[in-house]
Amino acid sequence: MYAMKKKPFSKFLILLPMAVALSGCNVYSMIFGSNDPFASIGGGGAFYSTAKVGEETHDDALINYKPSTEGVYTPDSVLPYGYRDLNWTSNADIVPSTGDVKLLVLPIELSGYQFKSNIKNDLSLALQGNSINGSTGYWESLASYYEKASFGKLRLSFEIADIYDCGYTPEQAYKLGNNAIPIVSAAVNNYKRQAGVDLQSLDSDSNGLIDGVIAIYSCPDFQKSTKIAKFDTDQFFWAYCYWDVEGGTPNRISPNMNVYFWASYDFLYNQYNQIDAHTLIHEFGHMLGLDDYYPNSESDKAFFPTGWLDMMDGNILDHNCYSKSALGWTIPKVVDGSAEVEISASYNTGDCILIPSSHWNGSIWSEYILLELYSPLGLNLQDSRTAYEGRPQGFTEPGVKIYHVDSRVVSGYATTASKSPTYAFHNSTTLHPVDTSTQFRFYRVGPSNCFKDEAICPTAYSLIHLMEANKKFTFATGNYATNSSLFHAGSKFTLSDFSAFFPRKTTLNDGSSFPYEIEVQSVGLESAKIKITKA
Repeated sequence: MYAMKKKPFSKFLILLPMAVALSGCNVYSMIFGSNDPFASIGGGGAFYSTAKVGEETHDDALINYKPSTEGVYTPDSVLPYGYRDLNWTSNADIVPSTGDVKLLVLPIELSGYQFKSNIKNDLSLALQGNSINGSTGYWESLASYYEKASFGKLRLSFEIADIYDCGYTPEQAYKLGNNAIPIVSAAVNNYKRQAGVDLQSLDSDSNGLIDGVIAIYSCPDFQKSTKIAKFDTDQFFWAYCYWDVEGGTPNRISPNMNVYFWASYDFLYNQYNQIDAHTLIHEFGHMLGLDDYYPNSESDKAFFPTGWLDMMDGNILDHNCYSKSALGWTIPKVVDGSAEVEISASYNTGDCILIPSSHWNGSIWSEYILLELYSPLGLNLQDSRTAYEGRPQGFTEPGVKIYHVDSRVVSGYATTASKSPTYAFHNSTTLHPVDTSTQFRFYRVGPSNCFKDEAICPTAYSLIHLMEANKKFTFATGNYATNSSLFHAGSKFTLSDFSAFFPRKTTLNDGSSFPYEIEVQSVGLESAKIKITKA
C-alpha cells in the first residue's frame, strides 16, 4: 500500500527525510537509504538517528525565553525564517507562500492514452475554478482554496500549456525512471521554445526558477489500471511532489524547473466524475514546504498524530493553525502566564494560541502547545457534511483543538573527511548554511509525523500531535479523530492528565515542564473563551 521514492543525489543537495506526496494513502519521500549520498563524499554511513528520548545535542546554547509581564500578547512575527529558507540550504526550491504566483501546468500525453478533448477546460476548472465563485462546482479549486486558507495572502494563477506528446508509452516512461524528471523537463523545454512566452511571469521572486510546475499525465494511475500495475512496481504512476535540483539551476532570463508535482489526469475527478481538487490541494501543500502528517507505515496500528482530519493528513478540510503560522498566514497569540483569552474560529481569522515551553526561542520553530477553534464552516464545510472518498467525515461540531507541536529545527553537517554526518537541534533563529565541494551544513524540521523509521531525532517525537479530549490515546492504534477528540466547554488540559500523549510523560520533549492548566470555558461556531492558569 505504501511506497518510497528516493531523491537522486547531487553533491550540492543534502535532503533529509521529507514526505512529498499523498493521494489515497500512499507516500513518496526523499530519504536516505541504500543510496546514502554521504557514501559519495565520506565513505558511507547512514544519517538515521539511533537517539533515544532524552539524548539530545544542540549546536548552540538554548535560548531561555523570558515571559512577558502581561501574560498574553501578539508578537510582530514568529517567522525569523521560513520553509523556503530551510529548503534552500539543500538547494531545493519551494513555491512562495504569499503574493501573486503563477504556476506552469503541463498536460503530458503518453502513447496509447490520448487526453479527452476537454482536458484543458477540466484542468482550468480544477485549478482556477469557474468565473462565478472560483469553485469547481463540487468544492474549492486549487486557487480558491489557497486564497481562503491564506486569508488572501496567496493568490494563484496558472499558465496551462498546450498538450505535449512525450513520445513514450507508459512502460517506456516507467523505465526512464528518475521520478519523471526526464519527461517533465522535456515538456518544460518544449514550452520554453514557444514564441512569445513570458517566462519571467512564472518566476515571481526573480530567483531564476519557475515558481512551480504541475505535470498532469494522460494515463491512469497504477491503482486504476491493472495493465499499468503489472509493470509499475514502485508506483511511478501516482501523485507526488519532487525536485529537479541538478537540472533546476537558476536562470533569470529563462527560468528553469526545480519543484514540481506529477499526477494522473484521473486525480482531477471524484467517484461521481465531478471535478475535484482535493489531491491537487494536498500536493500543492508539499510544494509550499509542508510535510505529511500521517505515518508511512502499512501497519493497521500505525500512529496517526493528527487523526486523519487535516489537509496534510487525509487531504481533507482546512490546514491547521501550525501550517498556517509556518507559512506566514497567521501569527499566534502567545500566552506565557495566567490569562483569559477569547479566540475566533480559525477558518475565519487564523486565531490561535501558542503556550511556549520554557526553552521557547520566540519562533514557530520550537516546542509549544497550540490551540485553535475548529468550526465546521468555511473550508471545513464540505468535508464535515460529506465524507470524501476513502476518508472519515470531518468534525461536525465546533470545538477547541489542542496540539503538541515540536517543530524544532535540526542542523546537519558533513565534510568529505567524515564517514557520516552529525546533527544537532538548532535553537537559534538564524541559519548558517554551508554549501561547498567539501562541506555541507543544512537544516530541516527534525520531528516528523511520517518518517519515524528514518527519523533524525528520537522516533517518539511527532511534529504535530492532536490531543484527544477524551484522554483515550486512540490515534496510536490507527484510529481517526472524531467529535470526542475536540475540547468543549468544561474540558481541561494539563500535562499530568495527558501524560500518556507525551514521550517523556512528565515533561515536554525538550525536557522543560509545562506548568499550565487550560480550561475551555465556552465554545461556539465563531468564538471560544479559554482560561489559562500558570502554576
